[in-house]
Amino acid sequence: FPLLDNYKIAKPIIVKHAQTGFLPLNSHYFFSETDSTLRYISYDWERDQFGNFFKKQEMWKEESTKLNEYNKEYERIKTCAISQFGRPTEEDITLQKEKSTNERPDFYTRTTVWETDLYYAKLKLIFESITYRIRLNYYWKK
Repeated sequence: FPLLDNYKIAKPIIVKHAQTGFLPLNSHYFFSETDSTLRYISYDWERDQFGNFFKKQEMWKEESTKLNEYNKEYERIKTCAISQFGRPTEEDITLQKEKSTNERPDFYTRTTVWETDLYYAKLKLIFESITYRIRLNYYWKK
């Protein structure tokens, strides 16, 4: 959240949604402490997001075989976002293979951005050895 220096942000309210699609969804709502104004939202589609890091090995192994499913879910979410935000200002039409900057293998990403004078929204898929997630970040600029 690039406006973090402008506001003292309280701990988020986290809502765990009932799973209806391929991935579970958790919403994180960040408010400014002084006036309780909603400033930033993060929607995370991720398995076992709050699970024990050291117990996730088996889940990561299973998720590592589901690149096509993650990409399809990304497209579904992107379509819903387009219906809300309109045409994106930036978008990856296909998966992008990226070089890892650490010892882990290369990984895949996709990014779509919507930006106006009033808000910024970024949809990101990351498919990497210990992170399998789709996230939509949204904040108001004013």
